[in-house]
Amino acid sequence: MRILHVDDHEDFGDLLTLWLGELGHACTYAATVGRARELLATAGPFEVVLTDVTLPDGTGADVVEAVRASVSRRARCVAVTGRADVDASRYDHVLVKPVGLDDVASLLGT
Repeated sequence: MRILHVDDHEDFGDLLTLWLGELGHACTYAATVGRARELLATAGPFEVVLTDVTLPDGTGADVVEAVRASVSRRARCVAVTGRADVDASRYDHVLVKPVGLDDVASLLGT
C-alpha cells in the first residue's frame, strides 16, 4: 500500500515509516503541510494519508484538503494525534498517540 505520513515529530515520522516498511508498505514522510502538498503533486497517488493534526505550517485538515484536491483524492485520511479533542468528521479515522504498530497494522488491515 502507498502511504503518505505527515508529522512534525521526525523521530515518530522515521519510526512509523520504518514500521510501515516492515509491514510491506511504501511509506513517504513529510514534516510539513507544504511538503505534503509537494509530495501529493509529484509522488502520488497515495492510498492512505496518516497526518498529525497540529503542524508547523498548518493543520491536518489542510493536509486532508490537499489530498482531496490531488490525484490521491480517494485516499483514506487518518489523523494520528496526541489530542483527544480532534474534530473526527474531517478524517476517515482517528488514532490517538501513543500509537503502536498493532494499532496501525489493524487500521491498514495488515
